[in-house]
Amino acid sequence: MKNFDTPMGAAGGAAGGGGAAPTKNGQLEVALSVQAVSGLVKVDPSQMPFTTTPDGLFLLAFNDNKVGISDDQMAFFKATLKGFLPEIGEKIDGIAEDASQIIGDVAEIVWLAEEAHSQ
Repeated sequence: MKNFDTPMGAAGGAAGGGGAAPTKNGQLEVALSVQAVSGLVKVDPSQMPFTTTPDGLFLLAFNDNKVGISDDQMAFFKATLKGFLPEIGEKIDGIAEDASQIIGDVAEIVWLAEEAHSQ
């Protein structure tokens, strides 16, 4: 299993030295989608790797008191995530609207879908 507490590089960021853009892993997009729904989560994508408040966001459940997302808000999270990653929209549609899920587990689903899409 991937370690989603330690970001794997800035997803979608520009590559240095004129090389190809890094492979999108969806982690930043998941964090930004959580931020869009939660009034408690903050993401700073200006750093590499990006940082989150609270720390260890990917180890928490969506409905954790530090995140504050309910089952009803999961549909908005998924819609926001699809806006960032339309190429895997069908896989995002299949994510359960269960806020007791660990955010890192959903990030792993997204990462695997991105990997499959890029091949």
